[in-house]
Order: sequence, then C-alpha cells, then structure tokens
Amino acid sequence: MDLGARRRLRIDFAATTLEAHPFNVVGMLDGSDPVLKNEWISLAAHLDGAVPERASVPGNGLADQYNAADDNASGSAGNMAVVRALVNAPRPKRSILLIWDSGEETGLWGTRTIAYGPWSDKLVLHVSNDMIGRSRPNNSPKVQTLSSADTIYVTGPKLLSTRIEAALQRASAEFPFIALDRRYEDVSSEYYYPRTDAGPYLERGIPIMQFFNGEHPDYHKPSDEVGKLDIQKIANVSKLSFGALWLAADDAGKLTWDGIVPETLWWVKPRR
Repeated sequence: MDLGARRRLRIDFAATTLEAHPFNVVGMLDGSDPVLKNEWISLAAHLDGAVPERASVPGNGLADQYNAADDNASGSAGNMAVVRALVNAPRPKRSILLIWDSGEETGLWGTRTIAYGPWSDKLVLHVSNDMIGRSRPNNSPKVQTLSSADTIYVTGPKLLSTRIEAALQRASAEFPFIALDRRYEDVSSEYYYPRTDAGPYLERGIPIMQFFNGEHPDYHKPSDEVGKLDIQKIANVSKLSFGALWLAADDAGKLTWDGIVPETLWWVKPRR
C-alpha cells in the first residue's frame, strides 16, 4: 500500500531470558549385607512447589506467595523424619538412596534425571511421599478426592510386586498408625500413571510404592498454607513409610516386578 510519504517508525522492545537451575539433593545409607547392599531402594519427595508462569516474570508485581505446604513440603519434611529413623535403626541389608528432587512441577526433571541416570540399574524399589499433609474435613462433600485423617492412598505394590506388597502389609499390621486406601491402585487412574512423580521409575521397570493424600481446593494455589496441614497425619504416614521401606530393604528375598504390566506402560520391561 502506498502511504504517499516516507515515515520512520521506532519500536522499543526488551527481551528477558529466564534460566532455571533446579537441583536434586541426594544421600546414601549403605546396606549391611555385602551382596544386597548393591541393590538400592530410593526414598523420594520433590522439593519444588507449583508456581504459575506469570509469577516468574521479574517486576510483574504479583503479590501471591506459593508456600506449597502440602505439595510438597509435607512429603519433603516427612522424609526427613524417615531418614532420622533410618539412621537410628539397625541398618537393613539393602542400601537406601535418599532423594529430594526438583523440577517436578515443570516436567519431572529431577525424577527423570535419576530414573534414567547411570545408577538406575541398581534400583529395585522406589518409595515416594508426594502430598501427605492434608485430611478431608468431616462431612465435606467438596473434597471427596481427599483422604480422611485416618487413611492414606497408596499405589504400586499391590499390582506390581508380591514381596513388596507383603512388606507393606506387614508394616501396616505391625505399625497401625494409619490405614491404607487403595482406590487409586488402578492402572486406569491418572494417579497411578502418568500423573505421578514416580512415573519415570515405572517407565524404567522399577516397582513403586507411593503415598498420596489426594487433591483438595488449595492444590496448586497460594492457599496451600501450613496452617491447613494435618501434622499428625504427616507423622503417621512417615512412620508407615519408614516401616514398609525398612522391611523391604531388609528382605533377603528378591524384590521383583512379578505383577501386571499396564497397557499404559506397554513398552516397559519389568526387572524380574
């Protein structure tokens, strides 16, 4: 189009490049058996919490603060308690890899780094505590997906491994701190796979045991605050998690994936 005259247009713009450098915190407790210590059980919780994309833009004036108390400060703190118990308990036969991973909320970065890393061939079980700090209020129809104060959802062992399920059942019987709710122990549930921090371990043929309290109205919102946590529930789930992990780690038998391979994981070759 002919404007009939020459005009000069100036467009001012700025580009901001944001770089993220998430990290994993890891530790190791060596097993007591000279042979079985070469088999590892991992205990994990993700460190990062959900933050909306706009909150990471400098100077946007966003006032909301995402403390992520349940997702997943609850699991991160609970695993610290598990580690204290492991340090003071008799050392089990297998070694335990301790993981606080990052980048979970942006694509399971930390989890995939370990599950697909050079150590992964040593892993025989992955235990995950992802959201263990909230309980359903009595008679509340709005949060039926949230577990009650005396129960916790668990996924993995019942479908995947006879011996690991036996360790969990023994821990639940001997340490009855909290009951197990198996409603998401279902291959068609997104909380079994793929919507789980333990998903990459399943993809690698490693059986999992994951504890999870379910979603609530504060999920991924600034209202996920510490004042809403059920501290006793965190303690109870942590005790059960410790018991099941220790019994599996001290089992002299072979921890194998002898259960089904879900259709959603059709390409996976379980570690027998």
